[in-house]
Amino acid sequence: MPSAFILHMIRLESPAGKHAAAALSQSARVLPSRDRRRTVMSKPSIGNAIAMLAIACLQPGACAATAYQALVQRTSYGIPHITASNERNLGYGAGYAYAQDNFCLLAEEIATARGQRSRYFGTAGSYASPDGGQIPNTASDFYYAYLNEHRSVLGSYSRQSSEVKNLIEGYAAGVNRYLRETGAGKLPATCRNQPWARPLEAQDLIRLMRRYAVTASGAQYITALQAAAPPQPGLVNKRRRPTAAEPLRGLYGRQPNSWHVGSNAIALGRDATRSSAGMLYANPHFPWNGAYRFYQQHLTIPGKVDVMGAALGGLPLVNIGFNRAVAWTHTDNTSLHSTLFALPLVPGDPLRYVVDGVAKPLRPVTVHIVGREADGALSAMQHTFYLSEQGPIVAIPGQLDWDGATAYALADANQDNDRLLDTWWRMDQARSLAELRQTVESRLGLPWVNTLATERAGNVYYGDVTVVPHVDQAKQDACVPEAARAWLSQGVMILDGGRGSCRWGQAAGTPQAGIFAARDLPAMMRRDFAQNSNDSAWLSNPAQAMTGYPDIVSIAGMPLNARTRYGIQQIQARLAGGGWSRFDMADLQALALANRSYYASLLLDDLNRLCRTSRIGQAPADACRILAGWDGKAELDSVGWPLFQAWREQMNSRGADYWSQAFDSARPLETPRGLRIEDPSVADAARAALFHAVKTLRLAGIDYAKPWGDIQVATRGSRRIPIHGGGGEDIYNVIESGPAAQGELQPVFGSSLLMTVSFENGLPRAQGFLSYSQSSDPASPHYGDQTERFSRKQWINWPYTQDEIRRDPAYSARWLWE
Repeated sequence: MPSAFILHMIRLESPAGKHAAAALSQSARVLPSRDRRRTVMSKPSIGNAIAMLAIACLQPGACAATAYQALVQRTSYGIPHITASNERNLGYGAGYAYAQDNFCLLAEEIATARGQRSRYFGTAGSYASPDGGQIPNTASDFYYAYLNEHRSVLGSYSRQSSEVKNLIEGYAAGVNRYLRETGAGKLPATCRNQPWARPLEAQDLIRLMRRYAVTASGAQYITALQAAAPPQPGLVNKRRRPTAAEPLRGLYGRQPNSWHVGSNAIALGRDATRSSAGMLYANPHFPWNGAYRFYQQHLTIPGKVDVMGAALGGLPLVNIGFNRAVAWTHTDNTSLHSTLFALPLVPGDPLRYVVDGVAKPLRPVTVHIVGREADGALSAMQHTFYLSEQGPIVAIPGQLDWDGATAYALADANQDNDRLLDTWWRMDQARSLAELRQTVESRLGLPWVNTLATERAGNVYYGDVTVVPHVDQAKQDACVPEAARAWLSQGVMILDGGRGSCRWGQAAGTPQAGIFAARDLPAMMRRDFAQNSNDSAWLSNPAQAMTGYPDIVSIAGMPLNARTRYGIQQIQARLAGGGWSRFDMADLQALALANRSYYASLLLDDLNRLCRTSRIGQAPADACRILAGWDGKAELDSVGWPLFQAWREQMNSRGADYWSQAFDSARPLETPRGLRIEDPSVADAARAALFHAVKTLRLAGIDYAKPWGDIQVATRGSRRIPIHGGGGEDIYNVIESGPAAQGELQPVFGSSLLMTVSFENGLPRAQGFLSYSQSSDPASPHYGDQTERFSRKQWINWPYTQDEIRRDPAYSARWLWE
């Protein structure tokens, strides 16, 4: 292509004028042709010219004034690298790139955050959410219409920093640029010509931020909020007390639940790596569909920020990633971010409650939405929430009833947390581990995640520093009713709302009333390692056990999950060898994707011994044969994993104590272990569980004699991609699957982003996957390309420097402006 033509194109594409000519003249080169010598530009040279043009335009006064301008470079697997002169322009480029890959997904999730699902997707519909399984559209709409009421959204927006305001305004403009260019009739099939595929407002991203904030708190109570209504007159004088005989329905809290968001993380310091530089492994376990899908992006404002990693959908920053100085990740923590208050009611009046002898009214707030019925007709709908000083009333019928004696109010600390975006944007810019720590602990804006980080110098940081209601141990002991104490282990704290002394305490120096200060939350700096796999802060490094915190923050002395035990044992075993047995990146990646069943290492030998010693008919022979030959893994060629998983689920559902060695808090990494088959009742239960496991799998159409890769399959158009890893909180590489056609299982949850970062050569070197790939559009070339690499365990290099980016074989560049 002649350079004069490219010059003309770029003059049309941007207002840069002479700067374009200068950039292009340096990039053009003379190449021979058959009949003459002519000036042409290769594809990389075109990209270099555009990049040089963009960089030239970043200088003050270099280019004509425009509303927005950004450079969008793309490398293999669709990874966008956005360069801009300020936050508005950076957000503009990031929003445009994200919309190219996931516009329909974003449009639907904005409709959810606006409380408009019933209008667009029907009143009878529902959607899957990590907040609590299937959420009815109407219940969701009433909740988000209440949470994101106009004044609350404007107030939250007003409290954002100028940088964050500019980011989200630019992001909305970039998304809208994509929508204008594409047109409603040419959008991806999922949202083509749909009324909910509409332009964004900056406040929509605040609505989405507020939705993310309450994921582990208020959003768990969506159906409980919908169920709360004043009791009928006949029940006004009926006194009922809650019983804690079983877990509260619909609330996961701290209960083991692999379908709730989770993560693995390892931060290695100079005493744990061969290079003595910091190294990080990040592995959030999030849904493969919906708003909680991660998106890879690289964001640069020269001289201010140069950060790469991944963000939740619709966020113009990096949540998990690295820059030239630090790398960090998050895991979902066990701290509580809300409490319930049991409010004693005025006898005969369920709309008034009593605090310290003073009657106070519940304030009704009616929320209005629009619903679409099955025949397409629209109807006005409304729901009334009843608000106490502590928050809205909730009800779980048969467990936490709003009766004539008591109502239960939800107090959600993250509902008032406006600091999420500002915290992550400051972390993106951190120039040292100390600066990153200072941001986390001073802003106190992280909603429900631990932070694990490392740096070039080889120090590591762990912080369980989030928004936690200020309920110290003394207050818990004094204010949690006896009948509600059993629910503490589930992660639900109910306080006596009739006493003012039981309200959340106050700590000096916090940016929000009623929460713990960072100085009272678990944190540590080390030179060897920190890890977390969704257990409490207690043994994030066994050499520095963190104890003495209130239960609402972190509980010590409890059994660890399998991923925690596996991770710590693998790290300790390697470091025990010293020297060259320390970690390099390949070692960290091998640990991450070994796909070993940890519970198999504890139980399989005993289960096989039980099979061998059982008489004919006592145990299913084919199941015993398969388990005897199983390699104890969930690899593509493993045969036996679904059978073992189904057997263990059956054993756990029976509630039997089957361990040979019970949990010992003095030996938390070694216990519990072993199947107590010498006990006839345990042996009988184990055999019966194996029969039931076989029956369950057969009814589901699962042929457990097949290799696992023939069963667990990700469908991408006509491609069927086998997926390794497994669920049940057993395999480190968590993959949870749901039923699909023809006896297959389709991944729906689990390992989403997998990222390894090393500072061994000074600059960060990163490899990883986005397991479900960048785009949610089936027509995109990036709908399944990373999924195939993940299936083959072929880690992908992430280009970070400009030299790496422009040498990428799939390099492209576009200079956006308007």
